[in-house]
Amino acid sequence: MFMKRWIPILVIAALAVGGIAAFGTIEKVSAQTAADEAAALPAGGFERGGRGGMAYTDEELATALGISVDELTAARAEAKTAALAQAVKDGLITQAQADAITANGNAFPFGGRWDGWLAGQGLDFDTYLADALGISTDELAAARAEALDAHLAALVADGSITQDQADLMKARQALAASDTFKADLQSAYESALAKAVADGTITQAQADLLLAERADNAGFGLRGGFGGMGGGKRGR
Repeated sequence: MFMKRWIPILVIAALAVGGIAAFGTIEKVSAQTAADEAAALPAGGFERGGRGGMAYTDEELATALGISVDELTAARAEAKTAALAQAVKDGLITQAQADAITANGNAFPFGGRWDGWLAGQGLDFDTYLADALGISTDELAAARAEALDAHLAALVADGSITQDQADLMKARQALAASDTFKADLQSAYESALAKAVADGTITQAQADLLLAERADNAGFGLRGGFGGMGGGKRGR
């Protein structure tokens, strides 16, 4: 409750200097991307892959990689096993939690968001997936970009979305996947907090708590995480 009482004050102070407005952009990028997809994409399953979480089908990603969907699914399973084993080895999760995640995709206390939490602790699923595919992470990123382009081009072609909407989605995806962009927004957030402390809006101790809170929830800010881990032959 103490923290909740300070949040409106912090927001008002930060907006005055523009820092929080910039920092909030990254969450808006993710939220608006999800809204765009919900409005533009027909009903049915979509694989969310890569940092930023835009949707494309397994078939489109497999085509971009030059492999079959079955090979892609097998590589994901291999990567998931390796990532969970490393998480247990590093003491991030227990073997029981890893077993639960393997069995049903959920584990207390992470629920279905364990992948984002582990990503926030430094376990990048893309590294394991690229290893399983026998390619580099840069090649994996390029294949995902190609799959996304193909998916959006198909939606434009059948009239589901306009070219402007497709371009906007790709722009949001690029920002959500950019470490530089996120680092710049983090810097803006820290500057806004420092200004709020200097102005007497909050104390340094409170600013430190807010920074720690942000760091603790780093894995949940964007839908990056273990991109596209779910697998499955899902399409439009």
